[in-house]
Order: sequence, then C-alpha cells, then structure tokens
Amino acid sequence: MIFRKLTVGPSDTNSYIIGSNITKEIAIIDPGFESDKIIDEINKIGAIPIAILLTHGHFDHTMHLNNILKRFPDIELMYNKKEYNSLQTDLKEQDIEILVDLMDDKKDNIIQQNNKKQAIDLLIRKGLYVNIKADKWLNEGDIIKIGEFNFKVLETPGHSPGSLSFYSKDINEIRGHLIEGVIFTGDLLFKRNVGEFDIPGGDEQLLYQSIKNKLMNNPDITDRFKICAGHWGYTTIGEEKILNPFRKYFI
Repeated sequence: MIFRKLTVGPSDTNSYIIGSNITKEIAIIDPGFESDKIIDEINKIGAIPIAILLTHGHFDHTMHLNNILKRFPDIELMYNKKEYNSLQTDLKEQDIEILVDLMDDKKDNIIQQNNKKQAIDLLIRKGLYVNIKADKWLNEGDIIKIGEFNFKVLETPGHSPGSLSFYSKDINEIRGHLIEGVIFTGDLLFKRNVGEFDIPGGDEQLLYQSIKNKLMNNPDITDRFKICAGHWGYTTIGEEKILNPFRKYFI
C-alpha cells in the first residue's frame, strides 16, 4: 500500500496520499496548501493520481486544489455538492492569516472584537466552499475504487453541511500497526477532540449525530479502525470512545 501523510499550511492541515503499490493508482485527500510538496511526493513514489477526495470545502483543505488539477489534468475531483458554490471568489494570500486565526479559535487574542464580523464575512465569501465543479458528486454509500482498495463514502455533516468521511476495510496495516480498517474523517473527529461547529455552516447537533451514528455505531467500523483526521495525529475509534473529552455527546 502507498500511504503518506503530509502536514501542510498555516493550519497544519493533514493531506493524505493513499493507494496501491500494485497499480500505483493513488487518491489525494484534502490538498490544502503546499501543492509543490504534495506533487514532489507523488513524483518520488512514481504514483498515478486518479482522484482528489475532499472531506469538505473549507479553504485550509482546498487552497491549492487548482495547482493539483493543473498538474494532473486527468485526475477526477470528487466531493459532496453541498460544498460547492460557484459564486465563491478565490482567496488571496493576505486573506489567509485572518481566516487561520478565525478557524483556530484565536478570535479573542488575534482578531479584535470589532473585526470578527469582517473575518466571518470574508470566510463566507471566500473560504467556506469550493468554486470548481466536481467531476463526480459524492453521496452516502458511494464506493471509490483506488487500485485494489474500496473506499466507502459517509455523509457526516456538522462541521460543514456537506462534510464527508471515507473508510475502507481493505487496509489492515499502516506504518507497521495492524488495524481492521482506516477512516478519513476530515474535521469531524480528531484525536481527543471534535470539529468546530460554531462557524457558518456548522451544526453542533448534526456533528455529534454524525460521529455517533456514522462512526461509533456503524457495524462496519470497529474499535481497531485507524482515524486519519484533517488535523493533528492518528488515533483509533476505540481510543476515542474511551479518551475523547466529548465522548458523552456521541457514545
């Protein structure tokens, strides 16, 4: 199996490269920033990128999407249609610091109270959605085949309306650790944390319902599933059932 985690950009977003050592086909999950770093890694592996999978449309997961599409013109872009907005305008570099501070919940320290509205307006206009149409709109239950691996799509809203998670039972080892599957959760569930919901498009109740119904109570997903989240380190479903400080809301 081909597996790489690249932590990129000012929000330390986890971008993933995953695929087959047999066919060399790979998917790129959430190419947020530092597209050169992602492209260099793909070239080093000698892989064939066939899909970009977006867990959601927020800028820190999609900022360098265009660069990847230009470099690999045959690649297919896949995400949920609720994350698409053709009127969304492109972010400029000077916008990034404001939005990173907002999304990192540093509003009180970095952004003065009278500038919060301006930052949120900027997020809504430029940072929430993808303005490039997907080659394939993804919905609950869709199967994405990457080499010999099948990834199943879960609709997991809460952090954003069209947030998705991708899981596979075909992967039984990552970096020497034996597992029973892997799930890419985007900004739904992290190691010892959950995704933000107090932002435009977020919904606290939906977020906890998504974690409970789609992950914790999913008969396909066991405690030994590796969680590869959009930020921070690896964890497992079993660990989060026991150690996540918000577990009372989703267990």
